[in-house]
Amino acid sequence: RLDITKLSPRPRPDSTLTFGKVAFAKVGGRRVGDRDVAAAAEELGLRRPVSLPMAGRLELALDTLIDTQGRMEGVRASLEFGPDFVRIPQAAFRRYGGEVTTSADIDLTPQGTAPFSFNLQVRDLDAADFISQTTPLGSFARGTLSLDLDVIGSLDEFLLPERQTLVGSATFSLTGGGLAAVPVTRALSDFLGLESLRDPSIQDWSGSLLLQEGRVRISESRLEGAPGSPTVGGSVGLNGDLD
Repeated sequence: RLDITKLSPRPRPDSTLTFGKVAFAKVGGRRVGDRDVAAAAEELGLRRPVSLPMAGRLELALDTLIDTQGRMEGVRASLEFGPDFVRIPQAAFRRYGGEVTTSADIDLTPQGTAPFSFNLQVRDLDAADFISQTTPLGSFARGTLSLDLDVIGSLDEFLLPERQTLVGSATFSLTGGGLAAVPVTRALSDFLGLESLRDPSIQDWSGSLLLQEGRVRISESRLEGAPGSPTVGGSVGLNGDLD
């Protein structure tokens, strides 16, 4: 039983501050609460090393890892590193009520931005818990979420993604849940006089999306179990623009 935070010389960061929220703020051109992105990144201790002074491989296995956001169980990870790269061939753990598997490859180019690739697979997670803790969307959705995501791009000196370089694709499914009230659903509910559209229930929603040119393009898909079973599609800019 080891308190990892006591090994760090940095003060413990705000428990509501996560890498995901800072990264979303960076690509969306927003602030992180009352901080700018650079200040939030500094608080989390994010900084790309110019060069690692060693090379090797680390195998990690932990029964339980507790952090400011909760706990991870069954942690298994492999890490390969050298003077100019960090690679995670695979990491897996249980959190948010489901299974998470990820891999990543980061180039430690000393100047400018550095290329990276990232893969994420999640299975049967609590959507509200996962989305609220890893993104600035709050409890945008509820239900059971599964997702397969692949992204490539470049990272800045804080290991945060550069919006114009990001390209990716994903498939997703949301079952037994729904969406929280957001400006779009509230406007539709008021316009059509249907209170059920304010925070619509969704029995099943599955589809795919493409990330390119700073926009997430969502393929047309049907919201089964929602009022009227609507078909939705279009694109959302990482800066919040909606089409």
